[in-house]
Amino acid sequence: MKKPIPFNPEYSVTPDGQVFKGDKLLKQHTKGCVRVSLSRKLYLVSEIVAAAYLPKPQNATKLVYLDGNNLNVSLENLMWVSDNYEEMDFEFVEYNGKSFRHISHLETKQYYINEAGEILNFATKKSLILFVILLVMLDLLIIFDKWIILRNERLLSIF
Repeated sequence: MKKPIPFNPEYSVTPDGQVFKGDKLLKQHTKGCVRVSLSRKLYLVSEIVAAAYLPKPQNATKLVYLDGNNLNVSLENLMWVSDNYEEMDFEFVEYNGKSFRHISHLETKQYYINEAGEILNFATKKSLILFVILLVMLDLLIIFDKWIILRNERLLSIF
């Protein structure tokens, strides 16, 4: 069952993400995520499906893939959520005596996070504590860089 795309009615879309111009099926680009060109502009097919079939709640800001796979653009795999993802039921797993919460909607891979901020890549079953440490170090570098800029501005104002 095709439905017209609200923001471009000369095109239509099916619930499984096939996009048409008239009866012609359009080619989809699948590098990283699924996109299609409408009137010479690329659009995410997931956003097209959501625009046609999935009403956006008032507090929703993000469209997520429920199975974590951004190549699966079917209507059943899409959900509007708020910034804090409060609408989602998270799956918890135990690994090395620690409890991790499923966060696959952030990437196409299976990621989990625990209360301490450790990230687990379930595909490799390796904890990504180094990733978290690198993020903290990056934050510190940004703060240090801002301090250097402020110090230089003060030195310039003296002269």
